[in-house]
Amino acid sequence: MKLMNKEHIRFIASFLFFKHNENKVINNIKAIMKNKLLFFLCSTIFITSCATTSKDIYLQSGQKGIQISCHSSDIDSCYSKAGEQCKERGYNIISRSEKNSNSKLVIACR
Repeated sequence: MKLMNKEHIRFIASFLFFKHNENKVINNIKAIMKNKLLFFLCSTIFITSCATTSKDIYLQSGQKGIQISCHSSDIDSCYSKAGEQCKERGYNIISRSEKNSNSKLVIACR
């Protein structure tokens, strides 16, 4: 789906600017729209990459555990997620590891 077609852009360009600048204005509007789309896509990817995620796993002992992944610079979000998962029962930290810029926390609820 196009946000604006060529006729809309021409109308806006001719309405706002002199006729001899129309092509330049059209190209500028197209460039701005492409930049906004690129910014939106990059922002979406950045936000989702910073999300803290968790998944159920089984520990070597056979006990159910939870693996929580988060960005290393925001390790507090891993601990917050652990608290949300286990609530008032609390949790034991089985392991914590860091690889590149990601941290993994493996916990078992008490």
